[in-house]
Amino acid sequence: MKFKKLCIILVVIFMCSILTGCWDKVELEDEGYVAAIGIDKGAGRNVRVTFQITNPKTIGSGRSGGGSGEIKSEVMTLEAPSVLSARDLITISVTRRISLAHAKVVIVGEQFARDESFFRYIEASLRDKEMRRIMTIIVSREPAEEFIKKNNPLLEDRMQKFYEFTSRRWKETGFVPPFANLNRFMQRTETHGSLFLAIYATTREFPTKKGADEGAYMPGQIEKSGGSPAEMIGGAVFKDGKMIGKLDGNEMRLVSMLRQEPETKAMLVTFLDPMDNKYRIDARIIREDRTKIKLNLEGEVPVIDTYVPLTMDILGIPSFVDYAENIDKQKFLKDYLEKYLEKISLKLVDKTQKEFAGDPFQWDLAARRKFFTYDEFHKYDWMKHYPEAKVNIKFEINIRSFGKQLAPPSNPMEKGNDEGISPLERKE
Repeated sequence: MKFKKLCIILVVIFMCSILTGCWDKVELEDEGYVAAIGIDKGAGRNVRVTFQITNPKTIGSGRSGGGSGEIKSEVMTLEAPSVLSARDLITISVTRRISLAHAKVVIVGEQFARDESFFRYIEASLRDKEMRRIMTIIVSREPAEEFIKKNNPLLEDRMQKFYEFTSRRWKETGFVPPFANLNRFMQRTETHGSLFLAIYATTREFPTKKGADEGAYMPGQIEKSGGSPAEMIGGAVFKDGKMIGKLDGNEMRLVSMLRQEPETKAMLVTFLDPMDNKYRIDARIIREDRTKIKLNLEGEVPVIDTYVPLTMDILGIPSFVDYAENIDKQKFLKDYLEKYLEKISLKLVDKTQKEFAGDPFQWDLAARRKFFTYDEFHKYDWMKHYPEAKVNIKFEINIRSFGKQLAPPSNPMEKGNDEGISPLERKE
């Protein structure tokens, strides 16, 4: 009986310890949630920090689109010795406690991203528990303060959703780097094995590129009208914690294809029609298998053999060339596409070796397997040997289908001469 009473007392004491109430509770009304953090170079040793604070009325409204009439967010900028001190200093003008726990992105002005001190400031801020490493890094061509203030998406009331959705668009298009977050940035910088790629963006207008294909742009070069002025395409290249260059949308797609893991499963592309150069062929590239990387590190220079298997669906043939039913033309198209992709991929590799002196393809992960310990790999210094490497690239394309229609329609344009006639049809 005494034992039973003792057990009951112990259970009651235990329950009291876990039902201690809400002594450390924080009311939602007291919190000011930051959607985006902007960082620019300040005067002297200070940084210029911009906070985009979400309007709490739009968070709980249940609306997912624009047109509510409410102000989406409040943007405030100030200079401080660090990002964390700026969070506390901004409370001189904000009634709520500023929380960074729900911030989706860190936006860095390009000028500051190219500064030697950038890595020191961003690394120091990550020690705070509210600075989450899953935040996406966006590099803006203009100051981050200007980018945040000018960015006004019409379809989203909640800025957190805008940044969350746009940072995931690499899954469908491949125009921006995948997993461009603070955690990957720190990994690439600390291991000194490969380059880090951040999302490249702008709200400014730059000279447009007319007549280019779908991905040969930097942000601000696309000729468009209406909508938000913000454009995100391409990648900002970081080495040792500092921005050293940039890649356009097409180059980002090639980087994705040359990496081992198929991060972007499918992407819509266009190619110049090899049998009628006046038109471009619409196709969907599908990555079903991993890219195979074979390295030989025993010679004076590394030798990298890259094999890229791709599946392709042809979606549109404006030239009306009969690729679907003509086996010879299919082979001609397949050989052309493989050689074309190999050519532009080798051109990109040459750019990374000469201009960046670093590897954005994460081939260092394959090189690690050649060493017994990480210390041996670190001593080898992959970043030092990569610019000297001899790279061979082989694409293998499997054309799976030519869409829902086999034979092309009859061409209404009569050919009065050899113009537009394919090389296989032209008479010598």
